[in-house]
Amino acid sequence: MLLNDLYFLQSVSDTGETVTFDLLVKVDHPLYKGHFPGRPVTPGVVLAEMVKELLESLLGKSLEMVRMRQCKFLSAHDPGRYPQIGISVSWTPGDEYTVQASGSFQSEVFFRLSACYREA
Repeated sequence: MLLNDLYFLQSVSDTGETVTFDLLVKVDHPLYKGHFPGRPVTPGVVLAEMVKELLESLLGKSLEMVRMRQCKFLSAHDPGRYPQIGISVSWTPGDEYTVQASGSFQSEVFFRLSACYREA
């Protein structure tokens, strides 16, 4: 689990339709020594895992991704420049959770994701 290791939860806001998690990324985490030395970037797969972990913490259930409908990486997340990131998540429950998520800081959008998850 990356929560409380790579990133820390600062706050959660719920509008009733969307939940936004404000996170602080650990800039000196060993992950960034290899990805990439001197120019750290949060890997896309890590951003997708963060979405899953945050949704699991909210729902109190273990989830597994069934399919990724779409994922667009719009800007590299440089933790030195943007140690904070907001991840917004909305979902439709059912046999599978249909999830829409995005990660950004102020006007800088890092990714948008659409995926389906089910209880593991």
